[in-house]
Amino acid sequence: MTLAAVDVTTRRKTHRKSTGSDAEPQPIRAKAARSRRSTAKMARPRWRVHDRPRFVNLLVRSSHGLTWTPALLELLLEELYVEDEIAGLFASTHHPVETIPQVVAVAIALRHSWHMEDFYRIVRRLNLINVD
Repeated sequence: MTLAAVDVTTRRKTHRKSTGSDAEPQPIRAKAARSRRSTAKMARPRWRVHDRPRFVNLLVRSSHGLTWTPALLELLLEELYVEDEIAGLFASTHHPVETIPQVVAVAIALRHSWHMEDFYRIVRRLNLINVD
């Protein structure tokens, strides 16, 4: 018997008693949930085909002239999942603008450091140290 089967067979059905106007009958809630899923399913293609390109173009226009900021660097490190390692490698978590290229290069290398070949490829592309 699988864990899922055990979970299903041991689960007890409990019903909440209606306390007045706050409780919806079960069929109405189920129908509303199906309707939300159906709406979301129909909205995904619209987002991908119609809305996403418009918003990406808006992002490109609104980010013109953007410069490095601590918030932007922090977001990048979070997206690369390396913020803890960077904090351990650098003396400060506040990175002046002139050190941002170094931090970004190290962050990219860290992101690719789990496999030796991948790490060597990235370090070669960064042209920082000779790994041959």
